[in-house]
Amino acid sequence: GLCMADTIETDQLAPLRVTTEWKDVEILSEVDVLATFKGFVPVVRISVDGSEIPRLLIISAKSMLEPLKQMREDNIGKFKGLKFSVRKAGAEKTAPYEFQ
Repeated sequence: GLCMADTIETDQLAPLRVTTEWKDVEILSEVDVLATFKGFVPVVRISVDGSEIPRLLIISAKSMLEPLKQMREDNIGKFKGLKFSVRKAGAEKTAPYEFQ
């Protein structure tokens, strides 16, 4: 059967605000786009800390490119199924993302 994550439109889901606290993330989808006031941004659907309710992770940040690219290559080119922890290195908007 369809799981809840498959039946909800992307723009109904709330993007995760990544903070300086580690969050455990599992990616549930390949890339989709979210329409924002700045234009389209690339997102993947995620489960955060094992939650049933899917969220979005915006993946446009430059500091996400290398870690995600590497993980994706190790996962036969797919985002779906990737599991990692993510946080921001600092509180400022420009702080890079850190992965483990």
